[in-house]
Amino acid sequence: MIKSEYKKYGSFISIFVISTLVYISNQMITTTIAKFANHLGAGSSLVRIVVGSFAMMALLIRPISGQAANNLNKKHLLLGSLLIILISTIGLSSATKINHLIIFEGLKGLIAAKCICITARNC
Repeated sequence: MIKSEYKKYGSFISIFVISTLVYISNQMITTTIAKFANHLGAGSSLVRIVVGSFAMMALLIRPISGQAANNLNKKHLLLGSLLIILISTIGLSSATKINHLIIFEGLKGLIAAKCICITARNC
């Protein structure tokens, strides 16, 4: 009986925990990215571009990521997305130029949109 309940709710709980951790890490980075861009010498308009690149890329990829979540293996998409988020987070922490911040923050936005579509559909 417990095994069947784990099969029923185990994947949901796992995806819920993963989604929560990804969301918390994104929020922690978002609150500090503007100050970090300022530290690297970006002006106020460039700081806005760095901070907005996450939201813009996430908005642009949502229609495509919904179709991908419907047609492809959700578990592989989720694992690949988490790997790219890890790479993007490490890239953000080691960035030395504003261009790197924009690229890694945009990449994180692209993949975060995929994670949201995948978790909304459950594996």
